Amino acid sequence: MILTIGIPCYIDTRTGLEFLKQCLNSIIEQWNENIEVLVVNDGSPLWMDIKNICEALEVRYVSNERNLGIGFTRNRIINEAKGEKLFFLSADDMLLPNTIDILMNLNENAFYFFNYNINNG
Repeated sequence: MILTIGIPCYIDTRTGLEFLKQCLNSIIEQWNENIEVLVVNDGSPLWMDIKNICEALEVRYVSNERNLGIGFTRNRIINEAKGEKLFFLSADDMLLPNTIDILMNLNENAFYFFNYNINNG
């Protein structure tokens, strides 16, 4: 069973790039062979930086030709995903430890919402 973690992103600041790196690193810390990470760039002005980050971390990168909005971009993730399970993550979010184990053990015929923690420091 493959889990696709889909990350739609529109990044226009260096701070946004740092958040994306933290997001991807929080996934990589839990990485296993059953995970596909898919970043879909939604016409970001810093698209080359996003692509370089994804390539350096060996994360799959796809780009819209222009900004088409979150709905289009999430639908693109659905269409591009290779996994049987799909989890959306924002480019400025980080996974807590053991999140991937929890996701892999969920019933695949259900839709889930998760709580989140806010850390301002």
